[in-house]
Amino acid sequence: MTDPVTTDVAPWVTRRRAAVGLGTALIVVAGSIGAWAYLTAGARINDFEDAGSVARSTHVAGPATMSFSIGPLCVDTADGTVEVTDVVPADRDGGLTVTEFGFVDYISTADGGSESTIGDEEASLSENLRGRRLTATLSSTCDGRDSSPPELVMQIDKTRAGTTGTTGFEVSYRSGHRSHQVFVPFGLWVCEPKVTCPARTWSSISRGGD
Repeated sequence: MTDPVTTDVAPWVTRRRAAVGLGTALIVVAGSIGAWAYLTAGARINDFEDAGSVARSTHVAGPATMSFSIGPLCVDTADGTVEVTDVVPADRDGGLTVTEFGFVDYISTADGGSESTIGDEEASLSENLRGRRLTATLSSTCDGRDSSPPELVMQIDKTRAGTTGTTGFEVSYRSGHRSHQVFVPFGLWVCEPKVTCPARTWSSISRGGD
């Protein structure tokens, strides 16, 4: 009696079909994960004014506490919200340390304009805020719907005497379950009183990030 033709073939066919099915499942899962990662990559931070690089200098005897505004920032999607988790000098020579940061709305003026919350750069951030609340989240969009997005302000400690500086600040933030970082080219020299700051500018620095 002749054995069925499928006796030796069926296991191989079964294994092959299983392998094909598993491969298809893996592709579907990988595709779903990729789509989820793409959809949850989240909003990105941009410079609302797109002013490019900023280079400035100030004279403060160290050690000292100072306050600065990086300027208005925004997110690139209408339904996005980001949370800033850290702000650090891009050049870490130990002379400057960011000790506090956050977003705050600009102050409305009598003529219908607005001005920065930072009125005294040689005072602490709490002194400049005068009770106004900081937040780590940003949802103002870059499409112009928000005429005056909040400014990112920070308190910086000059940790020692002498001249120190940075080409800008690295802003770390979370968006869509992922961590990102953007370089804000707010170049800053902090020199001792009666000392000439270096004649260096950062006009050629470009903004980057991930």
